[in-house]
Amino acid sequence: MNDLFPLFIFNETIKSVKNGRTTIKYNPESFSALDDPNSEIVDKILQKYNFDSDELLWKIDSSVRVQNFRPWLIILYEKEYKLGGYISSIRKNRTDILFSAYSIPDDYSLEKHGVPLMSFICIKNKSIFKTLSSQSTLFSPMWKYLKDASEKVYWVFISQPPNNKWYNKAKVHDEDLYMKSITL
Repeated sequence: MNDLFPLFIFNETIKSVKNGRTTIKYNPESFSALDDPNSEIVDKILQKYNFDSDELLWKIDSSVRVQNFRPWLIILYEKEYKLGGYISSIRKNRTDILFSAYSIPDDYSLEKHGVPLMSFICIKNKSIFKTLSSQSTLFSPMWKYLKDASEKVYWVFISQPPNNKWYNKAKVHDEDLYMKSITL
């Protein structure tokens, strides 16, 4: 698909002035939204997982509050992929790249549900994405769509599926990669 559109953030910061000093803090009540046409596109993808774009963005916003950063880029896929181990193994810092799956249960545990699948990825900033795109077959095809995207805007990118030949190789060792990444 390869479709890029902006994410709108509401109430991102709280500004206060005391004794002539301005303080700006992150607002924990912030939320993100898509405009109606783009929301409909994402809703069609999420329909088979029994939720919509508003719920997905609410879950991402909840993670934003915990991680204390808003991702510059949210990459969405139409399906879920066995790539949790791959992503865990290539990220330098856990908070640089976050991922989850549309179908992941609220009570997820490794013991009960196994290695998590991946259907969306949150990238902290453009610099991290640029590095990833030069090092990873998963991200390199996306760079041509994102290289000119402003760093001052938050983005949602609906990606085409990973290269099938590459994915079939990567998924074979995904569980081992994930287990190794969480024991480091």
